[in-house]
Amino acid sequence: MPRLIKINHATVDLKDRLEQTVLLIVEAFEVAFCGFFSLQTGGDHFILEAASDYSHRKEGRCRLDIKEENLRQAIQKKRPLIIAEWSNDFPKEYWQKIAGYEPRSFLGIPVSDENVTYGALVLLHDRPRAWVQEEVNLLDLASQEMAGMLRSTDVLLPSEERIVETLARENAGMVRELSTLYKISGHLMTTVSVDEIGKTVIKAITGDEGLGFDRAVICLMDEQEEVLKEVWRGEKGEESSARDIIIPLNKDGGALARAVQERVPITINANSDPVLSKIWFEGLDCADCAVVPIIAKYKVMGVIVVDSFCNNRAITKENVCVISMLANHTGLALDNARLYTFLDRTNKELVEARGLLAEAEKLAAMGEMASTLAHEIRNPLVSIGGLARRAIKVVNGDNGGKRYLEVIVDEVGRLEKTLNELLDYAQEPEESYAKKDLNHIVEECLELMHREFEEASITVKKDLKSIPLIWCDERQIKHTLFNILLNARQAMPGGGAIRVSSSVEEDDAGGYVTCTIKDTGGGIPEASLHNIFNPFFTTKKEGSGLGLAISYRIVSHHGGKIEVENEPGHGVAFSVKLPMNPEPRGHNVYKPKNKIKKQKLE
Repeated sequence: MPRLIKINHATVDLKDRLEQTVLLIVEAFEVAFCGFFSLQTGGDHFILEAASDYSHRKEGRCRLDIKEENLRQAIQKKRPLIIAEWSNDFPKEYWQKIAGYEPRSFLGIPVSDENVTYGALVLLHDRPRAWVQEEVNLLDLASQEMAGMLRSTDVLLPSEERIVETLARENAGMVRELSTLYKISGHLMTTVSVDEIGKTVIKAITGDEGLGFDRAVICLMDEQEEVLKEVWRGEKGEESSARDIIIPLNKDGGALARAVQERVPITINANSDPVLSKIWFEGLDCADCAVVPIIAKYKVMGVIVVDSFCNNRAITKENVCVISMLANHTGLALDNARLYTFLDRTNKELVEARGLLAEAEKLAAMGEMASTLAHEIRNPLVSIGGLARRAIKVVNGDNGGKRYLEVIVDEVGRLEKTLNELLDYAQEPEESYAKKDLNHIVEECLELMHREFEEASITVKKDLKSIPLIWCDERQIKHTLFNILLNARQAMPGGGAIRVSSSVEEDDAGGYVTCTIKDTGGGIPEASLHNIFNPFFTTKKEGSGLGLAISYRIVSHHGGKIEVENEPGHGVAFSVKLPMNPEPRGHNVYKPKNKIKKQKLE
């Protein structure tokens, strides 16, 4: 009691005194919940003015109907109502909603003086409890002290002063709301992450230092499907994830669709709107909800839905005005974030296109020069090779001279092969497209390489699945696959295995028929991986470095792509993907990658 008397004289703010009193009772009596409910004019309902529980959580206002006969009689007769263990004779729905759990015991103490009944002091516990007379007596004294607080407040504050105090409290609330809006708008204008914007707004609405609402949901427009989709959700003191809810923009969309179509905020009770009942957790009584459209540059981007289900507080015009201001800031922030994302993506595409253009110009110049040089070298080379072959026939006795001439013939042949590859790369090929079976082309390439694989002790494993016909130039695709198979053989001088498979794949660009060639060689050095499709780049002692470059160009002209999965020390897999759609898909940028998980051929 001394502490209670001290609280009564420590401050003139009635709300603060009531909150400290119920907190003191919770600590002193070790109960799960204590609340003071003021009896409103007419005596037909209570309003929760102050409450606390073992976690010191402050409750908001909550209307409570007292039509239960036991509680009504206790209040009228000014006597305690004691329930040591809850029974079905005494309803518990309101108390369960207020406390947040199922109470097992109850103690109600009328707060009154000789003339006026101010309300009731209610204690709830989460397990059965025998309330001893000493506890009841102490709580009766506490209720008398609370009645004194209420009586003295009415005496000390005339109606004019109470009006001033009410206005001061309202102004303080407005200052807090405006301060929150100021802070949140500054933060929203400095971020370009759409997800961070949504989470920040939810926290501003439901946070401890936010606008005081208990729940909030943000739904954004999907312009292609013409629906609203829930994106962010939150509750006071909790972080919740959004649910997969889609709201159509027609009469079935309820208040949310109407707010989007009419571009105005709507206040409605959730129980009267099936869509709002679907958004909130089903089976829970809902208070008034505010549905506010998010508008930026005359365009509706979504809606914000808020309510205060804990204290059943009505949504006022001032509340709607504050949420509308926040929605405006949110719309501008989302519009800026989307614009930034679009500009960033466009800039990356321009940089990539500029690089491709520079590469194309460089390759065009190189190709023209290579073609000229190849023709200039080819003519005398053919003469040298022809004369050397004739000289071999003439020189019969001199074995040393004949051996030298044979070396000349072999080297001339190698140079001619390099020149032919150079001309293939530099010149635009003559294309002849038709519908072909990729599996059949693979079989022909393997037949051509059969003898070389046998001589090198290389086994071939095939996994060719049933695939549709594709539109391609058979000669060029055969050239591509032959180059890859030849590289696989050269990568396994001591023997090994090659796995050739075909399949159908789907991705964002559409459907592809894929042929994958995987070897068990040593793989590609990581430092060289990004250069393997560049012309004249090779890691072999012999070779022009044009085989993969030509293959890459052929596949690109077909609207396909080549993907590489490199396993250093274990082998490499080349996947040639050709579109099922006959129309070209344009140039595909090669992005080789190292495969982290290493797998061996079975």
